[in-house]
Amino acid sequence: MNTMQPICFLTVAETLNFARAAEQLHVTQPAVTQQIHSLETELNLRLFRRTTRNVELTQEGLIFLGDAKSIVEIFERAKKEANLPSKIPENLLLLDAIAVMTLFISLTLWK
Repeated sequence: MNTMQPICFLTVAETLNFARAAEQLHVTQPAVTQQIHSLETELNLRLFRRTTRNVELTQEGLIFLGDAKSIVEIFERAKKEANLPSKIPENLLLLDAIAVMTLFISLTLWK
């Protein structure tokens, strides 16, 4: 599963329209259709009931909705955390470096 699949799924589930979902995602409608098809194949589930006039979630699609939201939320949180500056303060690293150098000098002088 790639990250675009649950994003496409959620957008189609919200709009119940593949063309509008594509518009919101700034991709083509065939790209959305392909992502949904790949997701359905991977999960071995039918997530949407499609006719020429409407799209609706299947029971399996309704069940997957919560998981898809969680997947996207976890991905977004991980992306944000990966872009945060290091949580180790720079001055702590400096103190560690001083402690190591002091130990090295002490051991060298001790010999």
